Amino acid sequence: MKADALRSAKERTLYVFALIVSIFAWLLVCITIVGLLYAPFIAVFVVLGHALALARITGHSIRLGSRQLPELYKKVEKAAERLGLERVPEVYIVQGGGFLNAFATKLLSRNFVILNAEIVEGCERADADKPADQPQTIDFVIGHEIGHLALGHLSWNWLLWPAQLVPLLGAAYSRAKEYSCDACGLAACEDLETSSRALAVLAGGGSVARQVNLEALMEQRHEAGGFIMSLIELNSTHPFIAKRVAAIQQLRRPGIAPDGGRNPLSYVLAPFFGFASGGAASILQLYIIVCVIGMLAAIAIPNFMKFQERAKAAQLEQLQGDLGALGGAESGALGGPVGILGDAQDAPADSLAALLAQAAQQAPTPEAAPPPPADEPPPPARVEAKGWLKAQQAMKNKEAVAALATGKAIAFVDKLYKTGASNVYVVDVQADDQGLFANAITAELPAKPALRKKLVDLCTAEYKKLGYEDPCVDEGQPELWFSWNE
Repeated sequence: MKADALRSAKERTLYVFALIVSIFAWLLVCITIVGLLYAPFIAVFVVLGHALALARITGHSIRLGSRQLPELYKKVEKAAERLGLERVPEVYIVQGGGFLNAFATKLLSRNFVILNAEIVEGCERADADKPADQPQTIDFVIGHEIGHLALGHLSWNWLLWPAQLVPLLGAAYSRAKEYSCDACGLAACEDLETSSRALAVLAGGGSVARQVNLEALMEQRHEAGGFIMSLIELNSTHPFIAKRVAAIQQLRRPGIAPDGGRNPLSYVLAPFFGFASGGAASILQLYIIVCVIGMLAAIAIPNFMKFQERAKAAQLEQLQGDLGALGGAESGALGGPVGILGDAQDAPADSLAALLAQAAQQAPTPEAAPPPPADEPPPPARVEAKGWLKAQQAMKNKEAVAALATGKAIAFVDKLYKTGASNVYVVDVQADDQGLFANAITAELPAKPALRKKLVDLCTAEYKKLGYEDPCVDEGQPELWFSWNE
Protein backbone atom coordinates (compact mmCIF):
# COMPACT_ATOMS: atom_id res chain seq x y z
CA MET A 1 0.00 0.00 0.00
CA LYS A 2 1.32 3.41 -0.93
CA ALA A 3 1.22 5.92 1.91
CA ASP A 4 -0.15 8.65 -0.36
CA ALA A 5 -3.47 6.79 -0.50
CA LEU A 6 -3.75 7.32 3.27
CA ARG A 7 -3.23 11.08 3.10
CA SER A 8 -6.22 12.91 4.61
CA ALA A 9 -8.38 15.17 2.44
CA LYS A 10 -7.73 18.09 4.79
CA GLU A 11 -4.00 17.73 4.35
CA ARG A 12 -4.32 17.87 0.56
CA THR A 13 -6.41 21.06 0.72
CA LEU A 14 -4.28 22.80 3.33
CA TYR A 15 -1.12 21.85 1.45
CA VAL A 16 -2.27 23.93 -1.51
CA PHE A 17 -2.90 27.00 0.69
CA ALA A 18 0.38 26.50 2.54
CA LEU A 19 2.29 26.17 -0.74
CA ILE A 20 0.78 29.36 -2.19
CA VAL A 21 1.55 31.36 0.96
CA SER A 22 5.07 29.98 1.21
CA ILE A 23 5.95 30.62 -2.44
CA PHE A 24 4.71 34.19 -2.11
CA ALA A 25 6.81 34.64 1.05
CA TRP A 26 9.94 33.22 -0.58
CA LEU A 27 9.46 35.46 -3.61
CA LEU A 28 9.37 38.46 -1.28
CA VAL A 29 12.61 37.27 0.26
CA CYS A 30 14.24 36.77 -3.14
CA ILE A 31 13.41 40.26 -4.45
CA THR A 32 15.04 41.91 -1.47
CA ILE A 33 18.77 42.44 -1.33
CA VAL A 34 18.78 41.57 2.36
CA GLY A 35 17.06 38.25 1.68
CA LEU A 36 19.46 37.25 -1.06
CA LEU A 37 22.43 38.22 1.07
CA TYR A 38 21.49 36.33 4.21
CA ALA A 39 19.50 33.36 2.86
CA PRO A 40 22.58 31.16 2.16
CA PHE A 41 24.03 31.86 5.60
CA ILE A 42 20.70 31.09 7.27
CA ALA A 43 20.37 27.83 5.31
CA VAL A 44 23.87 26.70 6.29
CA PHE A 45 23.23 27.66 9.90
CA VAL A 46 19.94 25.71 10.03
CA VAL A 47 21.42 22.58 8.44
CA LEU A 48 24.50 22.69 10.65
CA GLY A 49 22.41 23.23 13.79
CA HIS A 50 20.13 20.32 12.87
CA ALA A 51 23.12 18.08 12.18
CA LEU A 52 24.70 18.91 15.54
CA ALA A 53 21.44 18.28 17.41
CA LEU A 54 20.89 14.98 15.60
CA ALA A 55 24.48 13.90 16.27
CA ARG A 56 23.99 14.59 19.97
CA ILE A 57 20.83 12.48 20.05
CA THR A 58 22.18 9.53 18.07
CA GLY A 59 25.45 9.62 20.00
CA HIS A 60 23.56 8.90 23.22
CA SER A 61 21.15 6.40 21.65
CA ILE A 62 20.89 2.72 20.73
CA ARG A 63 20.58 2.08 17.00
CA LEU A 64 18.26 -0.75 16.01
CA GLY A 65 19.44 -3.36 13.54
CA SER A 66 19.47 -7.05 12.73
CA ARG A 67 21.85 -7.60 15.67
CA GLN A 68 20.42 -4.95 18.01
CA LEU A 69 16.85 -5.53 19.27
CA PRO A 70 16.09 -7.52 16.07
CA GLU A 71 12.40 -8.15 16.89
CA LEU A 72 11.74 -4.42 17.15
CA TYR A 73 13.79 -3.74 14.02
CA LYS A 74 11.67 -6.24 12.08
CA LYS A 75 8.63 -4.15 12.92
CA VAL A 76 10.39 -1.13 11.39
CA GLU A 77 11.21 -3.06 8.22
CA LYS A 78 7.64 -4.33 7.96
CA ALA A 79 6.13 -0.85 8.38
CA ALA A 80 8.54 0.68 5.83
CA GLU A 81 7.66 -1.96 3.26
CA ARG A 82 3.92 -1.68 3.88
CA LEU A 83 3.93 2.10 3.50
CA GLY A 84 6.04 2.03 0.32
CA LEU A 85 9.22 3.55 1.75
CA GLU A 86 12.13 2.57 -0.50
CA ARG A 87 14.79 2.48 2.22
CA VAL A 88 14.42 1.48 5.85
CA PRO A 89 15.16 4.54 8.01
CA GLU A 90 17.77 4.62 10.74
CA VAL A 91 15.97 4.01 14.03
CA TYR A 92 17.33 4.96 17.46
CA ILE A 93 16.06 4.52 21.01
CA VAL A 94 16.99 7.24 23.50
CA GLN A 95 16.00 8.26 26.98
CA GLY A 96 13.41 11.04 26.73
CA GLY A 97 13.52 12.40 30.25
CA GLY A 98 10.11 10.97 31.07
CA PHE A 99 8.37 12.07 27.84
CA LEU A 100 6.28 9.56 25.93
CA ASN A 101 7.29 10.64 22.48
CA ALA A 102 8.70 9.62 19.11
CA PHE A 103 9.56 11.64 16.04
CA ALA A 104 10.86 11.34 12.50
CA THR A 105 13.47 13.63 11.02
CA LYS A 106 15.65 13.98 7.94
CA LEU A 107 19.18 15.21 7.32
CA LEU A 108 19.89 15.69 3.63
CA SER A 109 19.19 12.20 2.14
CA ARG A 110 19.19 10.28 5.44
CA ASN A 111 15.91 9.38 7.18
CA PHE A 112 15.70 8.92 10.94
CA VAL A 113 13.11 7.71 13.44
CA ILE A 114 13.79 8.46 17.11
CA LEU A 115 11.87 6.47 19.71
CA ASN A 116 11.98 7.61 23.31
CA ALA A 117 12.63 4.67 25.62
CA GLU A 118 9.59 5.75 27.63
CA ILE A 119 7.18 5.22 24.69
CA VAL A 120 8.69 1.79 23.96
CA GLU A 121 8.31 0.74 27.60
CA GLY A 122 4.78 2.18 27.75
CA CYS A 123 3.75 0.17 24.71
CA GLU A 124 5.26 -2.97 26.26
CA ARG A 125 3.16 -2.46 29.40
CA ALA A 126 0.05 -1.88 27.30
CA ASP A 127 0.68 -5.21 25.50
CA ALA A 128 1.70 -7.14 28.58
CA ASP A 129 -1.13 -9.67 28.22
CA LYS A 130 -0.94 -10.08 24.43
CA PRO A 131 0.87 -12.84 22.56
CA ALA A 132 3.93 -11.72 20.59
CA ASP A 133 2.44 -12.79 17.26
CA GLN A 134 -0.50 -10.37 17.55
CA PRO A 135 -0.43 -6.64 16.57
CA GLN A 136 1.32 -4.50 19.12
CA THR A 137 0.83 -0.85 20.07
CA ILE A 138 4.45 -0.11 19.14
CA ASP A 139 3.54 -1.10 15.56
CA PHE A 140 1.21 1.90 15.41
CA VAL A 141 3.85 4.25 16.82
CA ILE A 142 6.48 3.07 14.33
CA GLY A 143 4.00 3.24 11.44
CA HIS A 144 2.98 6.77 12.39
CA GLU A 145 6.58 8.04 12.33
CA ILE A 146 7.47 6.22 9.11
CA GLY A 147 4.31 7.76 7.67
CA HIS A 148 5.90 11.21 7.98
CA LEU A 149 8.79 9.99 5.84
CA ALA A 150 6.66 8.07 3.35
CA LEU A 151 4.29 11.01 2.84
CA GLY A 152 7.18 13.37 2.17
CA HIS A 153 6.43 15.64 5.13
CA LEU A 154 10.14 16.19 5.72
CA SER A 155 11.40 16.32 2.12
CA TRP A 156 10.21 19.85 1.34
CA ASN A 157 9.68 21.04 4.87
CA TRP A 158 11.86 24.11 4.31
CA LEU A 159 9.69 25.20 1.37
CA LEU A 160 6.55 25.31 3.53
CA TRP A 161 8.29 26.88 6.52
CA PRO A 162 6.75 30.38 5.97
CA ALA A 163 3.24 28.90 6.03
CA GLN A 164 3.96 27.30 9.39
CA LEU A 165 4.27 30.79 10.87
CA VAL A 166 0.88 31.96 9.63
CA PRO A 167 -1.71 31.92 12.45
CA LEU A 168 -4.31 29.14 12.10
CA LEU A 169 -2.95 27.90 8.75
CA GLY A 170 0.38 26.55 10.01
CA ALA A 171 -1.15 24.72 12.97
CA ALA A 172 -4.08 23.38 10.89
CA TYR A 173 -1.73 21.94 8.26
CA SER A 174 0.37 20.29 10.98
CA ARG A 175 -2.71 18.70 12.57
CA ALA A 176 -3.87 17.44 9.18
CA LYS A 177 -0.49 15.74 8.69
CA GLU A 178 -0.87 14.05 12.08
CA TYR A 179 -4.25 12.60 11.03
CA SER A 180 -2.64 11.26 7.83
CA CYS A 181 0.17 9.64 9.82
CA ASP A 182 -2.33 8.11 12.25
CA ALA A 183 -3.86 6.43 9.20
CA CYS A 184 -0.38 5.15 8.30
CA GLY A 185 0.03 3.87 11.86
CA LEU A 186 -3.26 2.01 11.58
CA ALA A 187 -2.16 0.49 8.27
CA ALA A 188 1.11 -0.69 9.81
CA CYS A 189 -0.56 -2.07 12.94
CA GLU A 190 -3.54 -3.63 11.10
CA ASP A 191 -5.67 -3.63 14.26
CA LEU A 192 -8.13 -0.85 15.15
CA GLU A 193 -8.31 -1.47 18.90
CA THR A 194 -4.54 -1.81 19.27
CA SER A 195 -4.00 1.41 17.33
CA SER A 196 -6.51 3.22 19.54
CA ARG A 197 -4.77 1.98 22.67
CA ALA A 198 -1.44 3.16 21.25
CA LEU A 199 -2.86 6.67 21.21
CA ALA A 200 -4.13 6.11 24.75
CA VAL A 201 -0.55 5.31 25.77
CA LEU A 202 0.40 8.87 24.80
CA ALA A 203 -2.33 10.20 27.08
CA GLY A 204 -2.08 7.99 30.15
CA GLY A 205 0.84 5.60 29.85
CA GLY A 206 0.95 1.88 29.18
CA SER A 207 -0.72 0.56 32.33
CA VAL A 208 -3.66 2.94 31.94
CA ALA A 209 -3.96 2.36 28.17
CA ARG A 210 -4.41 -1.39 28.74
CA GLN A 211 -7.53 -0.70 30.89
CA VAL A 212 -8.96 2.41 29.26
CA ASN A 213 -12.53 2.42 27.91
CA LEU A 214 -12.10 3.47 24.30
CA GLU A 215 -15.75 4.42 23.80
CA ALA A 216 -15.62 6.80 26.76
CA LEU A 217 -12.32 8.20 25.52
CA MET A 218 -13.85 8.97 22.12
CA GLU A 219 -16.75 10.79 23.79
CA GLN A 220 -14.28 13.29 25.23
CA ARG A 221 -13.99 14.78 21.75
CA HIS A 222 -17.23 16.68 22.41
CA GLU A 223 -15.51 18.59 25.20
CA ALA A 224 -12.80 19.62 22.73
CA GLY A 225 -15.35 21.70 20.83
CA GLY A 226 -15.74 24.18 23.68
CA PHE A 227 -14.47 27.74 23.36
CA ILE A 228 -11.35 27.48 25.55
CA MET A 229 -10.27 24.07 24.29
CA SER A 230 -10.80 25.20 20.72
CA LEU A 231 -8.50 28.16 21.33
CA ILE A 232 -5.81 25.74 22.46
CA GLU A 233 -6.23 23.21 19.66
CA LEU A 234 -6.40 25.81 16.88
CA ASN A 235 -2.89 26.87 17.88
CA SER A 236 -1.58 23.33 18.45
CA THR A 237 0.39 21.19 16.02
CA HIS A 238 -1.30 17.98 17.22
CA PRO A 239 -5.04 17.24 17.60
CA PHE A 240 -6.39 16.22 20.99
CA ILE A 241 -5.99 12.49 21.71
CA ALA A 242 -9.74 11.85 21.92
CA LYS A 243 -10.21 13.30 18.44
CA ARG A 244 -7.34 11.23 17.04
CA VAL A 245 -8.86 8.03 18.44
CA ALA A 246 -12.24 8.97 16.95
CA ALA A 247 -10.60 9.72 13.57
CA ILE A 248 -8.98 6.29 13.17
CA GLN A 249 -12.22 4.65 14.33
CA GLN A 250 -13.99 6.58 11.57
CA LEU A 251 -11.56 5.13 9.00
CA ARG A 252 -12.72 1.59 9.71
CA ARG A 253 -16.22 2.27 11.08
CA PRO A 254 -17.55 5.30 9.14
CA GLY A 255 -20.20 7.30 11.00
CA ILE A 256 -19.37 5.94 14.45
CA ALA A 257 -17.57 9.04 15.74
CA PRO A 258 -18.29 12.16 13.65
CA ASP A 259 -16.40 15.36 14.43
CA GLY A 260 -18.40 17.64 16.72
CA GLY A 261 -16.90 20.89 15.36
CA ARG A 262 -15.65 23.90 17.32
CA ASN A 263 -17.02 27.08 18.83
CA PRO A 264 -17.14 29.57 15.89
CA LEU A 265 -15.86 32.45 18.04
CA SER A 266 -12.65 30.52 18.71
CA TYR A 267 -11.56 30.95 15.08
CA VAL A 268 -11.74 34.73 15.47
CA LEU A 269 -9.77 34.92 18.71
CA ALA A 270 -7.39 31.98 18.33
CA PRO A 271 -4.66 33.99 16.49
CA PHE A 272 -4.32 36.20 19.57
CA PHE A 273 -3.74 33.23 21.89
CA GLY A 274 -0.79 31.62 20.12
CA PHE A 275 1.56 32.36 23.06
CA ALA A 276 -0.71 30.60 25.57
CA SER A 277 -1.05 27.56 23.31
CA GLY A 278 2.58 27.28 22.26
CA GLY A 279 1.68 27.19 18.58
CA ALA A 280 4.11 27.75 15.73
CA ALA A 281 2.37 31.02 14.90
CA SER A 282 3.69 32.44 18.18
CA ILE A 283 6.94 33.34 16.41
CA LEU A 284 5.11 35.41 13.80
CA GLN A 285 2.88 36.99 16.42
CA LEU A 286 5.92 37.93 18.48
CA TYR A 287 7.55 39.45 15.40
CA ILE A 288 4.41 41.44 14.56
CA ILE A 289 4.05 42.71 18.13
CA VAL A 290 7.72 43.76 18.24
CA CYS A 291 7.35 45.59 14.91
CA VAL A 292 4.19 47.37 16.05
CA ILE A 293 5.78 48.39 19.35
CA GLY A 294 8.86 49.59 17.47
CA MET A 295 6.80 51.72 15.08
CA LEU A 296 4.75 53.20 17.90
CA ALA A 297 7.91 53.97 19.85
CA ALA A 298 9.50 55.59 16.79
CA ILE A 299 6.48 57.88 16.52
CA ALA A 300 5.85 58.50 20.21
CA ILE A 301 9.37 59.07 21.57
CA PRO A 302 10.32 62.05 19.35
CA ASN A 303 6.92 63.65 19.96
CA PHE A 304 7.27 63.10 23.69
CA MET A 305 10.73 64.70 23.69
CA LYS A 306 9.36 67.71 21.78
CA PHE A 307 6.52 67.95 24.28
CA GLN A 308 9.00 67.92 27.15
CA GLU A 309 11.03 70.68 25.54
CA ARG A 310 7.92 72.83 25.02
CA ALA A 311 6.75 72.16 28.58
CA LYS A 312 10.16 73.07 30.00
CA ALA A 313 10.24 76.32 27.98
CA ALA A 314 6.72 77.20 29.15
CA GLN A 315 7.66 76.40 32.75
CA LEU A 316 10.71 78.69 32.61
CA GLU A 317 8.61 81.45 31.06
CA GLN A 318 6.00 81.03 33.79
CA LEU A 319 8.68 81.12 36.48
CA GLN A 320 10.11 84.30 35.08
CA GLY A 321 6.66 85.87 35.12
CA ASP A 322 5.93 84.70 38.66
CA LEU A 323 9.25 85.87 40.03
CA GLY A 324 8.96 89.16 38.17
CA ALA A 325 5.57 89.78 39.78
CA LEU A 326 7.03 89.05 43.18
CA GLY A 327 9.56 91.84 42.65
CA GLY A 328 6.85 94.55 43.06
CA ALA A 329 5.03 92.95 45.98
CA GLU A 330 5.39 93.97 49.61
CA SER A 331 6.68 90.52 50.47
CA GLY A 332 10.25 91.64 49.93
CA ALA A 333 10.91 88.89 47.35
CA LEU A 334 13.43 89.82 44.70
CA GLY A 335 12.51 91.00 41.23
CA GLY A 336 16.08 91.64 40.11
CA PRO A 337 17.43 88.05 40.02
CA VAL A 338 14.56 86.78 37.84
CA GLY A 339 16.19 87.84 34.61
CA ILE A 340 19.49 86.41 35.82
CA LEU A 341 17.97 83.00 36.62
CA GLY A 342 16.03 82.89 33.37
CA ASP A 343 18.60 84.22 30.88
CA ALA A 344 21.98 83.30 32.34
CA GLN A 345 21.59 79.56 32.95
CA ASP A 346 25.05 78.86 31.60
CA ALA A 347 26.72 81.66 33.57
CA PRO A 348 29.38 80.75 36.17
CA ALA A 349 28.00 80.02 39.62
CA ASP A 350 30.11 82.71 41.32
CA SER A 351 28.79 85.46 39.02
CA LEU A 352 25.22 84.26 39.47
CA ALA A 353 25.58 84.20 43.23
CA ALA A 354 27.07 87.68 43.26
CA LEU A 355 24.26 89.10 41.16
CA LEU A 356 21.66 87.32 43.29
CA ALA A 357 23.16 88.69 46.48
CA GLN A 358 23.39 92.19 44.99
CA ALA A 359 19.75 92.11 43.85
CA ALA A 360 18.64 90.78 47.23
CA GLN A 361 20.33 93.62 49.07
CA GLN A 362 18.65 96.17 46.77
CA ALA A 363 15.15 94.70 47.06
CA PRO A 364 12.54 96.77 48.93
CA THR A 365 11.46 95.60 52.37
CA PRO A 366 7.91 95.85 53.84
CA GLU A 367 9.04 98.49 56.29
CA ALA A 368 11.64 101.20 55.74
CA ALA A 369 14.16 99.78 58.16
CA PRO A 370 17.21 101.91 58.97
CA PRO A 371 20.49 100.72 57.46
CA PRO A 372 22.51 98.45 59.73
CA PRO A 373 25.41 99.91 61.71
CA ALA A 374 28.76 99.87 59.99
CA ASP A 375 30.19 97.31 62.43
CA GLU A 376 27.44 94.73 61.73
CA PRO A 377 27.64 92.33 58.71
CA PRO A 378 25.20 92.92 55.86
CA PRO A 379 21.99 90.84 55.99
CA PRO A 380 21.95 87.52 54.07
CA ALA A 381 20.35 87.21 50.66
CA ARG A 382 16.61 86.53 50.91
CA VAL A 383 14.61 85.07 48.02
CA GLU A 384 11.03 83.82 47.93
CA ALA A 385 11.51 80.11 48.52
CA LYS A 386 9.14 78.39 46.09
CA GLY A 387 10.09 80.48 43.07
CA TRP A 388 13.80 80.10 43.79
CA LEU A 389 13.48 76.34 44.18
CA LYS A 390 11.55 75.97 40.92
CA ALA A 391 14.15 78.04 39.12
CA GLN A 392 16.94 75.80 40.44
CA GLN A 393 14.93 72.74 39.54
CA ALA A 394 14.44 74.03 35.98
CA MET A 395 18.19 74.55 35.72
CA LYS A 396 18.70 71.00 37.07
CA ASN A 397 20.70 72.32 40.00
CA LYS A 398 20.11 69.31 42.23
CA GLU A 399 22.66 70.58 44.75
CA ALA A 400 20.64 73.69 45.54
CA VAL A 401 19.15 72.08 48.66
CA ALA A 402 19.34 68.56 49.98
CA ALA A 403 15.72 67.67 49.23
CA LEU A 404 15.28 69.36 45.85
CA ALA A 405 15.86 66.28 43.71
CA THR A 406 13.12 64.32 45.49
CA GLY A 407 10.59 67.17 45.37
CA LYS A 408 10.38 67.30 49.17
CA ALA A 409 11.81 70.84 49.33
CA ILE A 410 9.02 72.43 47.29
CA ALA A 411 6.44 70.26 49.06
CA PHE A 412 7.68 71.51 52.45
CA VAL A 413 7.45 75.14 51.35
CA ASP A 414 3.88 74.50 50.22
CA LYS A 415 3.19 72.97 53.61
CA LEU A 416 4.44 76.11 55.36
CA TYR A 417 2.21 78.31 53.24
CA LYS A 418 -0.81 76.08 53.85
CA THR A 419 -0.14 76.11 57.60
CA GLY A 420 -0.30 79.91 57.61
CA ALA A 421 3.12 81.41 56.85
CA SER A 422 2.85 84.91 55.39
CA ASN A 423 5.99 84.42 53.29
CA VAL A 424 8.71 81.80 53.05
CA TYR A 425 12.23 82.86 52.10
CA VAL A 426 15.44 81.10 51.09
CA VAL A 427 18.23 82.62 53.21
CA ASP A 428 22.00 82.32 53.30
CA VAL A 429 22.31 81.65 49.56
CA GLN A 430 25.88 80.66 48.73
CA ALA A 431 27.85 79.28 45.80
CA ASP A 432 30.42 76.54 45.39
CA ASP A 433 31.87 74.49 42.51
CA GLN A 434 28.50 72.81 41.96
CA GLY A 435 26.48 76.04 41.76
CA LEU A 436 24.11 77.85 44.11
CA PHE A 437 22.93 76.29 47.33
CA ALA A 438 20.99 77.43 50.37
CA ASN A 439 21.38 76.33 53.98
CA ALA A 440 18.11 77.49 55.47
CA ILE A 441 14.66 79.01 55.00
CA THR A 442 12.57 81.32 57.18
CA ALA A 443 8.81 81.45 57.49
CA GLU A 444 7.18 84.77 58.39
CA LEU A 445 4.72 84.34 61.24
CA PRO A 446 1.26 85.84 60.64
CA ALA A 447 -0.53 88.12 63.10
CA LYS A 448 -3.33 85.63 63.76
CA PRO A 449 -2.55 83.65 66.98
CA ALA A 450 -4.14 80.39 65.77
CA LEU A 451 -2.01 80.35 62.64
CA ARG A 452 1.11 81.28 64.59
CA LYS A 453 0.49 78.33 66.91
CA LYS A 454 0.14 75.92 63.97
CA LEU A 455 3.45 77.07 62.54
CA VAL A 456 5.19 76.83 65.94
CA ASP A 457 3.83 73.28 66.36
CA LEU A 458 5.07 72.40 62.89
CA CYS A 459 8.47 73.84 63.78
CA THR A 460 8.59 71.69 66.94
CA ALA A 461 7.68 68.56 64.97
CA GLU A 462 10.38 69.23 62.38
CA TYR A 463 13.05 69.88 65.02
CA LYS A 464 12.14 66.63 66.78
CA LYS A 465 12.84 64.80 63.49
CA LEU A 466 16.34 66.24 63.68
CA GLY A 467 16.80 65.01 67.25
CA TYR A 468 16.13 68.22 69.18
CA GLU A 469 14.05 67.82 72.34
CA ASP A 470 13.35 71.50 73.09
CA PRO A 471 10.14 72.75 71.45
CA CYS A 472 9.88 75.91 69.36
CA VAL A 473 8.53 78.88 71.33
CA ASP A 474 6.51 81.87 70.12
CA GLU A 475 8.10 84.88 71.77
CA GLY A 476 6.71 87.39 69.35
CA GLN A 477 9.51 86.92 66.84
CA PRO A 478 8.66 87.84 63.22
CA GLU A 479 9.73 84.51 61.70
CA LEU A 480 10.76 80.89 62.29
CA TRP A 481 14.01 79.41 60.99
CA PHE A 482 14.32 75.96 59.39
CA SER A 483 17.33 74.02 58.14
CA TRP A 484 17.14 71.95 54.93
CA ASN A 485 17.18 68.20 55.57
CA GLU A 486 16.08 65.04 53.89
